[in-house]
Amino acid sequence: MIQKWLGNQLKQPKGPLSKWIGLYMQRGNNSINCWTADLIEIKENDVLLEVGIGNGSTINHIVNNTKVGKVIDLSKEMIKEAEKLNKKQIEDGIVELHKGNIISLPYTDSIFDKVFSIHTFYFWPDINQGCSVVHRVLKPGGKLLA
Repeated sequence: MIQKWLGNQLKQPKGPLSKWIGLYMQRGNNSINCWTADLIEIKENDVLLEVGIGNGSTINHIVNNTKVGKVIDLSKEMIKEAEKLNKKQIEDGIVELHKGNIISLPYTDSIFDKVFSIHTFYFWPDINQGCSVVHRVLKPGGKLLA
């Protein structure tokens, strides 16, 4: 029973423990998040999409170094936490946060240079459809890391 609850929380944190779940994911995933940010080779003018932002710490790290970023997450609680952590970047127009999911991204075609998603691929409701949507929003020659 606890495993199912934890799995659901990792997929879409909600409720009174959501902030703790976000911190848990941040601490547990920090090294892979930094590794992914390096691996995707983000350039200053890239338009980046992170799918499944947790508490927003990865995009915060990235935009503090490169000044790019749009993010989307299923969890309204994680959006709230990411808004707190990225307040200045949001005010400066560098980061945009949206509640949503991979199947129905609210973006036009060919807008992103790079899309990445860490520890969320297995939560996508339909992997083929999710990949099709990512392909739609990626610019020609864009990169996906999932």
